Amino acid sequence: MSKIKFGVTINAAPDMLYRSDYDSIKKIALECESLGYDSIWAMDHLMWGDFNEGSVFEAWTLLSALAVETKTIKLGPLVGCNSFRNPSLTAKIAATIDVISKGRL
Repeated sequence: MSKIKFGVTINAAPDMLYRSDYDSIKKIALECESLGYDSIWAMDHLMWGDFNEGSVFEAWTLLSALAVETKTIKLGPLVGCNSFRNPSLTAKIAATIDVISKGRL
């Protein structure tokens, strides 16, 4: 029987439970990894909440940065909005992050 896997959504938006600055997100990702979580997921939203409060990080760029910071935890986009990017570009971005993360995307 397969074991249950647990992941965490990185809600990288200003009105979420924690600040959306990169250092906070990195700290959460590293803590999740040290606690044994299986995966981290980044939201792929163009905006979130009140635009005047700032916006969310771009999901694929954030995953790329977290791929460098982490060593074992798997990474992925929580949602992939098809209208944001050309499918060929999305595939190339995903393939690049998969190489950077050594197969963890």
